[in-house]
Amino acid sequence: MKLDKVKKVWEKIRGLFPDLTLRKKYAYAWILWVVAFGVIEWRAIVDDDKAEGDFTLSHFTRRLLGKDVDAKLKHWAFRLGLGGFFVWIIPHFYSFLWE
Repeated sequence: MKLDKVKKVWEKIRGLFPDLTLRKKYAYAWILWVVAFGVIEWRAIVDDDKAEGDFTLSHFTRRLLGKDVDAKLKHWAFRLGLGGFFVWIIPHFYSFLWE
């Protein structure tokens, strides 16, 4: 019963992008990646045995970015790397507009 609902949702999503042709193995790999991320993040949120603010992706990212204005060199390096990633990823997602 639930599998039928998933199939219907998947068909609705595919219907939004009729020109999109995905190889099934890659589509399933991306779906698996998103589900795995959701499970890991949810587990980190609801885990009672965790130290304060230690396990979610956002907490780790804040830790790497540093909290102080006088951040260490590793924090600045991470900030520059993260900034560079966003400079690359945003045009990458919209590059189909220029084809």
